[in-house]
Amino acid sequence: MWTKQVRAGVLLYALLLLAVFSLVLNLYLERHLFQERLFKAYREREQAYALAIYCRDKAEGKKGEIRFREGQARYAVEGKRWDIEVTLSSGEDYRFSLTELSRH
Repeated sequence: MWTKQVRAGVLLYALLLLAVFSLVLNLYLERHLFQERLFKAYREREQAYALAIYCRDKAEGKKGEIRFREGQARYAVEGKRWDIEVTLSSGEDYRFSLTELSRH
């Protein structure tokens, strides 16, 4: 009878360790996936910002649109302020309000 209790205790201990390991693994994977999504969001925003800067530096006229392989940028100039809307190929939209650089 004592051996049956020991076996049951070992089984319960193994199940407890399995549950704890499963919880730790799940938390690690969720954290990793969150960091991956955050990195992707930062990368897309930086890409959109780079397109907006390029648009401000190369655009001609007060209003227009420039198409890129990565998406498109629509701009409007009011005084020294550039309102630029960038739509990436992934479908994400970003809006930037930039000031004109003084060129010497």
